[in-house]
Amino acid sequence: MSIGCSARGRCAVPPAAAALLATSVLLGSSLAGGAAAAAERLYVSDETGGNVVIVDPEQQRVVARIAVGKRPRGIQISPDHSKVYVALSGSPIGGPNVDESKLPPPDRRYDGIGVVDLASQKLIHTYQSGADPETFALSHDGKVLYVSNEDAGQMSAVDLTTGKVRGMVAVGSEPEGVAVSDDDRTVYVTCETSNSIYVVEARSMKVLAQIPTGKRPRAIYLSSQGHRGYATDEFAAALTVFDSNDFKAVTTIELGDPGVVRPMGIASTDGRKLYVTTGRFGALLEVDSESARILRTVDKVGQRPWGLALSRDGRKAYTANGPSGDVSVIDVPSGRVEARIQVGGSPWGIVSAPWKAVADGRREVPPEGGIWKAVVPPKETMHGEFDNSDAIGLTAGVRIKADCSINWVDPDAGQLYCFSSATSLVVFLEAPQAYLERARVQWRRLARSG
Repeated sequence: MSIGCSARGRCAVPPAAAALLATSVLLGSSLAGGAAAAAERLYVSDETGGNVVIVDPEQQRVVARIAVGKRPRGIQISPDHSKVYVALSGSPIGGPNVDESKLPPPDRRYDGIGVVDLASQKLIHTYQSGADPETFALSHDGKVLYVSNEDAGQMSAVDLTTGKVRGMVAVGSEPEGVAVSDDDRTVYVTCETSNSIYVVEARSMKVLAQIPTGKRPRAIYLSSQGHRGYATDEFAAALTVFDSNDFKAVTTIELGDPGVVRPMGIASTDGRKLYVTTGRFGALLEVDSESARILRTVDKVGQRPWGLALSRDGRKAYTANGPSGDVSVIDVPSGRVEARIQVGGSPWGIVSAPWKAVADGRREVPPEGGIWKAVVPPKETMHGEFDNSDAIGLTAGVRIKADCSINWVDPDAGQLYCFSSATSLVVFLEAPQAYLERARVQWRRLARSG
């Protein structure tokens, strides 16, 4: 069975193939026992507890608690979903109503980027990162971390191949939010007390421009739609909209009373609808980027929601609520808070990822069986990329041989990819290029390991 797709990625499914896909999906559902609903994990940094907490949002429970070091804040997951990176800091915790002159001096021995292996659920390494790392962004090729060094007023680039800081650049005071352009050539960093975004060339680590913002910019989001970027301005209760082509501010989206609404985190799946946490205001805002207006306010999300993540399909939003020590699960279509999951400590950052790569420290997809073998095609008929291995199986780090009777041809590159079941193909067609990127990473890893 071959599925044909246009250059725009639209796929035509023949009637016979559609019947097989439908049958396979039913078989997969039966075998998986509802795995689709539980196919996600949340990774939460607990600033006061010194942990990375793994949460199952479907079962509404903590799966694991991993000690990582002092003051974990910014958190990201590797492209192959095998590791979590987390910013650690030896600087004492300040914040609202804290007299910082009475705080103890920072202990730089505890600064760094911790690396958590999700298979073993252990901290396996800590990279040097410059002083007081707060947040960071990972290049799309997974090779470099760009880190905001809050106390030092710098941004550092950590080469994950060598494990060393390959460059630093002075930016504004109290840098925080970091984002990397789609082509990995440009890095943006918000600077809280400079009220600006610094634009840095990734290769040379030279400042290209400064973009003025409202008061106290915090998080940053880059959209592929119309070359736009957005920064949350905490003390201005606004979003600064800027052009990522000419590095100039375009407009401001007002979000309410600056004395009440405190924009913090920002996320989006498509660049059209933006979701913004509001700190002490306790709400999640849904903002239309084109009309520059608030579409909806989800009230009483939690106490001081800060970190924000969206599910892959955009139907769930997750917020890290520091003072209340919990994570909120919000159903986006209805705007309803479905659950508040206690994680303890002070949740700061949060990231979501599919559960296919690692499940509670064990490989979820076995070498044989499972939904990937819901359909068994005839043997030795065609030849495809990855030595005929199922592309979806590879994203989970498992080689599953296929005969290519179920396949997909990349309309741009003309390469043929094989699948051991129609269920695999159905999943793959949700996001072909994203799955191929993960499969290539795992294929190289498996080739190295023999």
